[in-house]
Order: sequence, then structure tokens, then C-alpha cells
Amino acid sequence: MLLQESAGVWLALALVTALTPSPSMAVPWQDCTGAECPLLENCIEEALEPGACCATCVQQGCACEGYQY
Repeated sequence: MLLQESAGVWLALALVTALTPSPSMAVPWQDCTGAECPLLENCIEEALEPGACCATCVQQGCACEGYQY
């Protein structure tokens, strides 16, 4: 009987852990209507952070000058 109760507790703990959102999980889509994002000049790699409307530059350079991945 004790073994069954222990298994039930572990199962409940596993479910709570699996279903609890973590900070790394995707943020629900945000309405970015009307957002004015700056032009990313000389940017060869952009990234959109979770919850952000505008991309940021991860890697700057100019492909015309040989700066590429």
C-alpha cells in the first residue's frame, strides 16, 4: 500500500513539473501592430527575443566586405 501511495506522489510531482511553464518556454504571440522597428544596418544575423516586437542584431558586418557566417 505504501508503495502505491509513493508512486502516486511521484507521478503527481512529475506531472506538475512537466506542465509548469518555464522561463525558456515560448511567450504567447504579442500584438506588434504599429511597432516601429529600427533599421538594422550592416547586420548579417538578426534575432527576435521572446516577447519582443523588433529584431536585434546578433552579428554585425557587411557581406560585401567578406563578413559572413
